[in-house]
Amino acid sequence: MLRRDSLRRLWYFCCMGKNRPAVWLSLFPFATGWMGENHLASTPTAAYGFVLLMAAIAYWILQRAIIARQGRESLLASAIGSDWKGKLSPAL
Repeated sequence: MLRRDSLRRLWYFCCMGKNRPAVWLSLFPFATGWMGENHLASTPTAAYGFVLLMAAIAYWILQRAIIARQGRESLLASAIGSDWKGKLSPAL
């Protein structure tokens, strides 16, 4: 049995730490299945959209962290460029 402080650490590691993209990406199968089983009902569809939005935000945070660590002249920073499309996508 896990102790309460171990559960807090596990929660932080999975949801609040550096693994945010992994958490949101792991919810894709659940959200997709729930939406499909309920024939595109409003609540499962909204949950699916929320998972997509949170995965996009987590990916953006990950990109910014890598660029901050490697510098503006890094390969990732030059590949992304201004990325107006990537910044606009979550807003739509």
